[in-house]
Amino acid sequence: MMLTEKDIFKYVFFRETLGNDKVQEIEGDTSLQNEIQYYADLKEQLSTEISDSAKKRLDEMIQAYNLDTIISLQPIKVQPEAKGIKLLKYAAATEENETGPVITFANENKDYLIRLHKMDEKYKIFLFSTIQDKLEHIELTFFPSKEIISIKDNQNPFTISLSQFPDKIDMKLN
Repeated sequence: MMLTEKDIFKYVFFRETLGNDKVQEIEGDTSLQNEIQYYADLKEQLSTEISDSAKKRLDEMIQAYNLDTIISLQPIKVQPEAKGIKLLKYAAATEENETGPVITFANENKDYLIRLHKMDEKYKIFLFSTIQDKLEHIELTFFPSKEIISIKDNQNPFTISLSQFPDKIDMKLN
């Protein structure tokens, strides 16, 4: 059975949606430990309680900028542990995989995650939500080129060509 990035994400965030065969395959494959740990670290960070004052500031910003429909995603990188605390750091850094660099983008609250796998002149894109398994009617705008693509849902990765390397992605959910 062929495992995908989406399967690994679901294993950590929505394990109950995976079949037993895939769960057993993931658990038996030690080469997936780094990917599993990456998503486990992200999930752990999402469970960190936000202070009331930070929630209030976020609420004010969301109302002011109408961020409930446009979600801005920035490049991120998981920092190595520092005194036992794992942190996500905003950075344009990449990690390598067998096809090329992998760039991860997330919104400020880490509710949405986009992984771009660079393959020659194209990008294979995986879109995840830590809030819900399936997103529908999505519009992505890549910056600085302002190229826009629309996708039906996030259930499968898709491949696109971009004229410039993205440093920010805006996502509109319809």
